[in-house]
Parts: sequence; structure tokens; C-alpha cells
Amino acid sequence: MKRTIVAIRRHAGQVVALALACLMLVSVEAGVRRINPRSLMRYEESVDAYRIVRQTLDTEGAPDICFVGSSRCRDGVVMPVVAKACWPATVGNFSLPGATALVVRLSVRRIVNADPKPRLILYGVTPRQLRAYIPEQIGGGVEGLVGPGDLPMLAMTPDASAHDMFEATLRNGISSRVRAISFRDGLKARVFRPETKQRPYHMHGALSAAQVPKKQPRLCDNPYTPERARTYVYPDGGEDNRVYVDSQLTHIEGIMHLCADAGVPLVLFEIPSSATLERALPEGMLVQATEKIAAVAEKKGVRFVRLSDMGLAFTEADFRDISHLNNTGARRLTDALLESVILPLTSRAILVE
Repeated sequence: MKRTIVAIRRHAGQVVALALACLMLVSVEAGVRRINPRSLMRYEESVDAYRIVRQTLDTEGAPDICFVGSSRCRDGVVMPVVAKACWPATVGNFSLPGATALVVRLSVRRIVNADPKPRLILYGVTPRQLRAYIPEQIGGGVEGLVGPGDLPMLAMTPDASAHDMFEATLRNGISSRVRAISFRDGLKARVFRPETKQRPYHMHGALSAAQVPKKQPRLCDNPYTPERARTYVYPDGGEDNRVYVDSQLTHIEGIMHLCADAGVPLVLFEIPSSATLERALPEGMLVQATEKIAAVAEKKGVRFVRLSDMGLAFTEADFRDISHLNNTGARRLTDALLESVILPLTSRAILVE
């Protein structure tokens, strides 16, 4: 009898402890939901900035005009210039470093499901969007974007391992429902890195980190040796025939389907490649890859704006390195995009009610 009473008391104590723990969790969750998310989502450009793409979209919704692509699009568009020209429309650049078409598809999937959704998506494409998937490059922005529904897509991609991303998809699946977990990185940044909490970044229409220095390098002043250029193209050594793979075209088509299904206009525009990069690749590869992207756009009825359509040609003086435009080149591309694409769409009331 005595043992029974002890057991009952012990069990009751466990129940009370569990109830208190649940109450604490509910209290934390309720408290977090009352916090203004905008005060938690301001990051300087760092790995943290990319890891909160999904949380930013969940809490703020998507800007009216969204840019997507790789770092070449991130540094190739001067966002403050776009923001000023398009005001009162909001703008943001969600381009992620090293992004292939697969990664951009994950970005767009999150962007078009935001509330509110964007009114225009501009996809800065380069032949390197067709680059073979490199498992060790997954991380940062990709880890913050993937959800359980993305596992089949990751599994079908050459060299991609859905298993490698399972933990991230599970964590993101949970955090999409529990804000106390979702805002963890934001809270940590506010407490331990207060100097960054109000500093905007390119996802909020500001300059990227590479665009901040006023004095910009020029590729023509710091040319790459053939060996250095080859290392950039083939980081693992040897000539890999899969530097560009047609399977990435499937993801470009997927991006087009996502935008069409969401009713969000999509425009592809060409990002320039340096002559140094072109020489480092097999002859004609850049042109062939661009034509493949153009063919997909034509088949799907999506506008693809080429550099020649905007009357643009770039030299090594417009690049800061083998891949990225410097501020001079980025301003030229930005002004041409505004004149040829963005402002005409604005005047047709696509972006303003």
C-alpha cells in the first residue's frame, strides 16, 4: 500500500512537471508571437542573412519586386537605385551565393508562397545556373530554404543527396509551425550581435557587401592567369564534362511553372560573363548554355531579355573578378533593366494598383 502511494505521488509529480513544461513552452511561443518580427530580421550580409530567407518571407511577406539568382545577380544589380526608381513599390534581392537553378527554384518556391506574394520576379541567369550540383556547397541559404516537400526534388538531382538535407528539412518543417524555433537565429543575433540588428542588406533593397566599397577593383587591372582561371572553373582539378548539365534546365522549367501557378510575372535577364571566364571554358560552352536557357524560355512563353536586347556589351573593366560585375558594370546593367524591363511593367500597372 505504501509503495502504491509513493508511486502515485511520483507519477503525479511527473504529470505536474510535464504540465509546467508545456505551460512554459506555450508562454514562450505566445511571447515570441507578440514580438515584432521586423526588429529581429535585420542582418548584415553573412551566413546568418541567408539562413533566414524563409523566416523573413514568413514574417514580412515578399517585396513587390524580387530578384533571384546567384551572387552574380546579387552583385550585378544596384538595389538602392532600383528602390528609388520604383518607389513606392518595395524591392529585394534574394540571390544566393553559388546558386544553381535548383537553389533558385527552392528560393522561388518560398517567395511565391509568401503573403503578400511578389508582383514581379526577375531572374538573373548565367550559364553557370546549369552548373553541376556540388554537394559540399550546399548550406547557408539552401539549408534555410528546404522543407520536407523538397526532398523528392533533391533526390532526383544528380549528385544531390536528400539524406544530407534531411535534418535541415525536418528542422525547417518544425520551425514553420513553431515561431519560438523559427525566430531562434533572429533572437540570437539581436542579443549577441546587437550591432547588426538594424543594418539592412540586399534582401531589403540595400547594397550587397561587395558593393559597399566605393573603390572597386577592375578585372583588367588584375587579370587572372590561365591557371587561376582554370582553378575557378574546375576547383577539383581536371576537365569535368558535367561543368554544365542539362538536368538543371528541369529546375528552370520548374521556376517558370511555380510563377505561372502563383500568377506572378517572371522575366529572365542575362547576366554578363567575362571574357576571362569564357576562355577558361571549352570553346562555345557559354553560348550553348545560354541558348539552351533561351530555348526553355521560348517554349514556356517566358520573356528572356538578352544583353543585346538592352544594347549592352561589357569589358573586363566592368568586372571586379572573373565572375562578378563591379559597381560600374552593375550600374550599367541596373539602368538598362530599369529602362527596358522594370519601369515599362510599372507603367502598365503590374506593380502599382
